[in-house]
Amino acid sequence: MFNLAADLSACANRPLGMSNNEIKDWQISASSTYPSMWDPNCHEKYSRLYMSNGKAWCAKHRSDAEWLQIDLGVAAKITGVIIQGRTGRQEWVTSFMISYSTDAFQWQYITDQYGNQKVFQGNFDDHTIQNNYFDQSINARFIKFHTLQWFKHPSMRVEILGCQECKQLLGMPPYGKLTASSTLPLRNKRSCQPNDGYLLSNKGWCPRKRLVKDHWLELDIGHPTLVTGVITKGKGDTERNHWVTKYKLSFSNDSVVWNFYKDANHLEPKIFGGNADKQMERTHFLNSPFWARFIKFHPIEWHQQIGLRAGVFGCPFTATCLPGYFRVNENSNCIENLAFQKEAWANERKSDSKRSYRNSLKTRSFINLIQEGHPSLAVDGNEDNSLHKCAIMDNYYSERPTLIIDLGRMTTIGGVLLKTWQGKGQDSNFAYRDYMFGLERFSVFVDRKPVVNVRTRSGPNLVTNSTDVSEPKYHFSQKFHLNSNNLCNFVTRNNYAIFSPQIHLQCLKPLSGRYVYIQADGRSNRWSRIFSAVICEVLVYEL
Repeated sequence: MFNLAADLSACANRPLGMSNNEIKDWQISASSTYPSMWDPNCHEKYSRLYMSNGKAWCAKHRSDAEWLQIDLGVAAKITGVIIQGRTGRQEWVTSFMISYSTDAFQWQYITDQYGNQKVFQGNFDDHTIQNNYFDQSINARFIKFHTLQWFKHPSMRVEILGCQECKQLLGMPPYGKLTASSTLPLRNKRSCQPNDGYLLSNKGWCPRKRLVKDHWLELDIGHPTLVTGVITKGKGDTERNHWVTKYKLSFSNDSVVWNFYKDANHLEPKIFGGNADKQMERTHFLNSPFWARFIKFHPIEWHQQIGLRAGVFGCPFTATCLPGYFRVNENSNCIENLAFQKEAWANERKSDSKRSYRNSLKTRSFINLIQEGHPSLAVDGNEDNSLHKCAIMDNYYSERPTLIIDLGRMTTIGGVLLKTWQGKGQDSNFAYRDYMFGLERFSVFVDRKPVVNVRTRSGPNLVTNSTDVSEPKYHFSQKFHLNSNNLCNFVTRNNYAIFSPQIHLQCLKPLSGRYVYIQADGRSNRWSRIFSAVICEVLVYEL
């Protein structure tokens, strides 16, 4: 489902973190190091390019069996390396080889055009940098520098060149959402809420003290993608010392079926080491990256009380969004479409079946050839704006035809996108001309309850996108109206904005509800009383 090599193919080449400390000290190791009691400036953590005051990695032995290893944390496309000697001490490596691995168990050497292990050119002095570009890029997480020859002593500083798309922090606002097993009561809402659990928060999440089992903090990163690492901190906004010392990790794509993370070939869930104080970050890169949208942190041990800030690393999703997700614009992240394949109906439909609706529509609408137009077409996930793929409403039975979508749950709506008809799928352009002449405005409303009377069996029936159209679930009450308190936003025909291929209506204020209403109004001065509204797709996103 996710090709890491393909995802790395277009990323930007750059230094991968030795020089700027993005690669941490614990990610650097060596076959041996010159004892600090003999020389405190010799340590593998000093193997970073441009380290000053004679600091560098110095092997303990003058041997061609010595090596310096860098764990990049996450697989990268490596295109070359830079090396430097030990300034002020007249020590440098004159030739070396490179091996690499994705798991630190199976290694292979970079080879030359003859298939032999390639020997790279080293330095000529102790301060000038030496660039070495690979003939072909490699995909690896671990890289080793093997010293072959040197001047005086094998000492070196290094940097690695490449790109590493899958080491980015995922699920940050506004795309990420945090929920939790419990939190403090509303009267203590200044802190400890789920949203305080973001890694960059200066507060932290904490559960109710009385609940001592099954605590969890859940991060919804917005769209399934490859997760490659996790990072945690303690609670930062108190003088008390609260942090998690051990935790487990679980993940899911639908928030229903969950799996605990296990390292490869392990039967038991992995227990991650947590923090030692409340401010220092603790990072774990995963030996077995997984594909998920939802990630849960399960604290199992903590210092004094649970206090947690958390985040995950992974690959930003750059491919075509999966079904049920969309981009507000071409450069934004994929986000969930809350209206995807949800139940939809219209207030102007009088018949109990799609066939009866089609027959009545052909007798009254400006479109003579239409065979479809059911409300379910506006939420089917197909963004084709051909007429036969769009929902069609008119004011034959209702002055203001309205499309209603049941999102299935209460949520806070951030905005709505409407994909509109552009005249495609009609043999004559007169129909589209008449359509443009009659339509005046689209208004979007959000409400907690349907503006319907579900108990009566009288009045105009509503056709839904349910498979059982013989038993309509909803009937409109006689007083159907929406007010400005429920208004998300609207668009009019001014400058023909209502006829744009895509209309983005961001809610003017936060609106919580389960039902989205898209109401159409016709022009007051139109020559015909009848007007139609065509909506090809409705996409709804959460605040």
